[in-house]
Order: sequence, then C-alpha cells, then structure tokens
Amino acid sequence: MSKNLLPLLAQRVFNAPMMMRASDLSAIAMALHDRFHIEASEVQALANTGQYQKRKAYQVTKEGWAIVPVIGGLAHRAGKIDADCMPITSYELIRHDYDTALNDPEVKLIVMEFDSGGGEAAGCFDLARHILSTRGKKPVIAFVNESCYSAAYALACCCDQVYLTSSAGAGSIGVICGRLDQTEYNRKMGLSIELFVSGDYKADFSPHKVLSDDERQRLQALIVQLGSEFHNLVAEARGMTAEQVKALKAGCFTGRVAVDNGLADGVMSQDEFYNYLLNEQESDMFFGKGKDKDQGTQASYTQAQMDEAVKSAKAEATQALAADAANATKQAVTEAVQDYQKNTEARLKGIFDACATVGRPDMAGELMLSDLSLEQAQEQLFAKMADEGEELQNHTTDPEANGQSRNYLLEMCQAAAKNAVES
Repeated sequence: MSKNLLPLLAQRVFNAPMMMRASDLSAIAMALHDRFHIEASEVQALANTGQYQKRKAYQVTKEGWAIVPVIGGLAHRAGKIDADCMPITSYELIRHDYDTALNDPEVKLIVMEFDSGGGEAAGCFDLARHILSTRGKKPVIAFVNESCYSAAYALACCCDQVYLTSSAGAGSIGVICGRLDQTEYNRKMGLSIELFVSGDYKADFSPHKVLSDDERQRLQALIVQLGSEFHNLVAEARGMTAEQVKALKAGCFTGRVAVDNGLADGVMSQDEFYNYLLNEQESDMFFGKGKDKDQGTQASYTQAQMDEAVKSAKAEATQALAADAANATKQAVTEAVQDYQKNTEARLKGIFDACATVGRPDMAGELMLSDLSLEQAQEQLFAKMADEGEELQNHTTDPEANGQSRNYLLEMCQAAAKNAVES
C-alpha cells in the first residue's frame, strides 16, 4: 500500500466529468486541497476487486425482498475506499448485487435503497441502462432515504417506481467537472514542468499548465454531451421528454416537489413504504412488472403524468360543459323567440278579433301597439264602450269559414283607414 494515495484520488476527482452535487464536489476538493501539499495519511482500501464475488451483499427480508444499498459516493471501479469515513460504492459492486438478486429464486422483488450525492460519470450510464434493460423480470423499486442526486438518480430513475421520504431529495440531473490548476503551486515550490506531447490535444487539462480557451471549449463540449445523454436517459426511464428534463436545470428537489416534477412516484415514510410493498405484493398491477417479457409489461406512470392527465381531463370536461351550455343557451334563446313570436301573434289576433267583433276596429291599432295583454286590452275596450253607452254586438263574419286566410295587419289598416274617412 502506498504511503500517499491522494495524487491518485485527485486524478479521479479533477479533470474528469462527475455526476454529483456541486457541494459534494467542493467538499472533496477542499479536503484534497488541505492535504495535497503536506504529508498525507494512508487511505485504507477496504475491499479489492475479488472480495465481493463470493458474498451476498444485499439483505433478503422474510417477505422475499432483496435490499440493495446504493450508499455514499459512487465510483466506476470495484471496491470501497474509506476516506474520512466516506464510503465509496462502485458501479461494479452494485451491478453484481443487482444481478445476483435478479437471478435469486428466493427474491420476489428488489428494493434499491439510495442515500448518495452521486459520483463518477464513468460507468454510470452503462449500469443505468443495464437496470433499464432488465425491467419486467422482477419488480425493482427505488426508495430514497435520504439523498439521490445526479449519478445516484441516474440509477434510481431506471427502476420501475421511485419513492422518497418527505425530507429526501432527488435530482441534480447534470454533469459537473472541476479542473485543478497547479501551476502557481509549482512555481512557489520551485518546480518547473515542461510537457512533451505527440498530439495537439495530448496534454489537454493537465494541471501543470494554464488552461487555454480551446481546452476550455473542448471540456465544456464534453460536459454538454454527457449532460444531454443524462437528460435522454431520464426522459426514457420516466416517460418524460428530454426538454422537460433539461428544463429542471439540474435542480435538487425535496419530497412532494420531486414528485410534482416527475422525478418520483410518491412520498412515503419507511413504515409506509414497507406497508405499501406488503399490501401490493399480491396485486397484479404492482407485480405485473415481474412477468416474463414475452407477456408484456405494464406501463409505469409518474405522479406528474397522472396529475397532468387529470388536469387535461378536467379541461376537456370544462370545454364540453361550456359547449353544452352554449348549445343549451342557443336552443333556449331560439325557443324563447319562437314562443314570443307565437304569443305576440296570438295577442295581436285576439285584440283585432275583439275590436272587430264589437264593431270598434278603430281601437285595434291603439290597443295592439300598447303594452297591454290580451285580457287587459279586452277589459279596456269593453270599459270604453260602456262609458260611451255602446252595446256589445257581433259585427263580423268569419272569412276563414269559407277557407280564406286572414291578414290581421292588413285588416287593421283597412279598418283604421275606413274609420278615418267616415270621421
């Protein structure tokens, strides 16, 4: 074991794309900065590449659930390194545990428990797509307790369902890279390092020279490319679009907010999560994901997708009701107009007939143009005749009896004209 593994650790951290929260990267960088210039204590390797091959790292509950832990920083290569009591879990180890549980006949479902701020980009997408490709063999549920950021979320989103506690966080869907510039330190230490290369880009990102603008652009292009791949992975796994994922701007979301943004399916405490699994273990809807691929798998919908579907359904229902109301209003107006026309015609005919019957067509025009109802017009007609001492007599013959139709307005005008001439 080397007396100083910090240069190796620095090589893994700096000038390499990382999928972790910026705060986690800063903490590692500060720890290395404090120790890089002094004699460092030995970093103990707790496991080597072959140590886990004969062990079953995950626990299997009495219900037949395999608990696969995804804890601490994530790295590509096998083994765990305890640096300041910070566990580092390799993607190789996670895949070994996952595949073992997947093929374990005693395991009914797999619970991947997350408490990680992320880690290296190298190896992450391969494991994530491996998990995604095995959907349908057994139900795989992610439970976030309490952190699931960046590389950790890349793995979690590929599970069939994602749940988290109310205080747990998920997201940070992006890539970050820190670049160490050691030129000033070399100068102070009296060191002068000259680089000889066989290609223009061979010394890119070397900490022993100042970063050029071209190098900065190439490094940024690499980060953007990996970020785009990350967006596409989450979009495919969670039933979203890459644009929706990108719009989250690599933000970190807690509890219900993570659900609202489509990153999780629900908020549950540990006890609620256990009871959920216990109650749903006989459900075809839940365990349908465990059917053979040839039988098809049941689609998984996020809470955000279901909320959007409900919102869309409400909007469609509102539009339908508005259309029905508009049609009903139009029909009601049409019927009201028809009723008004019918009632008006009956009123005019009634007033004209009453005036003609008693021999007073001269009063028809005035009464017909008034606001009086038929009954009120008749009462006024009879009252005026009584005041004038006239007796009620029938002065009309009905032309309709001979099959003729009557034009009441024409007759009213003729009567008014005749009355004017006689007077």
